[in-house]
Amino acid sequence: MFAELKEEFSDELGLIKSRLNSRDLIIENELLLEVLDYLKITGGDFFRALLLLLTGQLGPKQSTTDLIKVATGIEYLYLATLIHSDIIDNTLLRRKQKSINSKWNDNISVVIGDFFLPAAYNK
Repeated sequence: MFAELKEEFSDELGLIKSRLNSRDLIIENELLLEVLDYLKITGGDFFRALLLLLTGQLGPKQSTTDLIKVATGIEYLYLATLIHSDIIDNTLLRRKQKSINSKWNDNISVVIGDFFLPAAYNK
């Protein structure tokens, strides 16, 4: 059933992935750019975004654009919590690649996780 839902909402999920990876902010810090490029937010099941898109079908018709913006924000918030959680748990791998804290260090991870928190509200 989950696979069928992902297929049904594949266009919307594609837009969310695209928004997550956009570089529409002016970032001049080379290390931050390097870490963001390393993340390439394409993996994961996007369960939270899919759930939001699905519940958006209930009740009065919602703007798809608005739902995509909110779903993107939710995924950014989730990503921030994963990065911070990796520090606490001393996780070495995330989605079959080195976690941010193991590739760089805990301080960089905190900054990157914190970077995604306001991004959750801007998307």
